[in-house]
Amino acid sequence: MNHEDQLELATQNIQAATDDRVASICKRLPKGESATHCVDCGLSIAQARRDALPGVQHCISCQEIEDQHGTHR
Repeated sequence: MNHEDQLELATQNIQAATDDRVASICKRLPKGESATHCVDCGLSIAQARRDALPGVQHCISCQEIEDQHGTHR
C-alpha cells in the first residue's frame, strides 16, 4: 500500500468515526415540544432556545450542569 492509499484509508476512517459520533449525539438531542420552564429549576426557557432546540427541557444553566456530570435524561 503506497502513501496515498494509506492517507485515503486514514481519511475514510476519520470520516466514519466522525459520522458515528455525530449520529450518536443527534440521537441524544431533545425532540418534540419544548418546555416553557426548566424541568429542574423552574426558570423560564428563552423562546430563542426553544426555537433552536425543539424538545428542550432545561435552561442553559441546568443543561450545562447536566453536561458536566453526564446526567443526560
